[in-house]
Amino acid sequence: MRQSARRPRTGDLLTCCAVVLAACATPPDAEERPLDTDDFVEKAGTLSCATRGDTGYEAGSAFAITVLTVDGKPVERETAEAYWKMEQAAAEDGVQLRVVSGFRTQGEQQYLYGCSVHCDCNGCNLAARPGYSNHQSGYALDLNTEGGGVYTWLSRNAAHFGFARTVPSEDWHWEYMGGGAAGAWPCDGGTEAAPLAAGTYTVGSGGSCWAASEALGCAVASLYNCTSPESGCGALWAGDKLACRAADCR
Repeated sequence: MRQSARRPRTGDLLTCCAVVLAACATPPDAEERPLDTDDFVEKAGTLSCATRGDTGYEAGSAFAITVLTVDGKPVERETAEAYWKMEQAAAEDGVQLRVVSGFRTQGEQQYLYGCSVHCDCNGCNLAARPGYSNHQSGYALDLNTEGGGVYTWLSRNAAHFGFARTVPSEDWHWEYMGGGAAGAWPCDGGTEAAPLAAGTYTVGSGGSCWAASEALGCAVASLYNCTSPESGCGALWAGDKLACRAADCR
């Protein structure tokens, strides 16, 4: 369940509008695909359980929100848990998800909106008015759907983890609607991320990335295949050595 019951979501209304009226080609809170960078790629698969309080917005109304950090991006706490589980499942299938844009503060949205109005920063990307971007709720994530197999995988599996594509014109925009796959995650029972174990995990017969992730203390998506870097976790063989970082390979 989400932190509180609130009014119908902006994304839900947009979906209804698209289905019933076949309109809304440019909804008032529509945005362009966010700029992706090499820095985002480096932070994919990382998780910090440290939380902070902030102020979220939906349709211009403010409410309290708790966020933590996934893939280097702030994300609402329950959304982060659901996304992390989804990210691990995708990695097991050889698909690398990552968050390109997560929760935005009012100040960050004001900056992006100013860029879109004055066309002097952020590539002049279209951005919603402050207080009206779905990203200010904390539940909306822009994902790397231009990556190999990402959009196809999400289309088939995202609903199982509680995510839906809510803005018809934005294939990268997915929102956590509640519920989703059960199971433990690293932030259960604590506020700090568990330290990563140094060294390697040797894959045995029938071994899996999940087992390596649990033994080493890092996300499946961030595991490095020391024996076969080009394969990652997509194709494991008995005897392969996995580590949390390339520097840990031994």
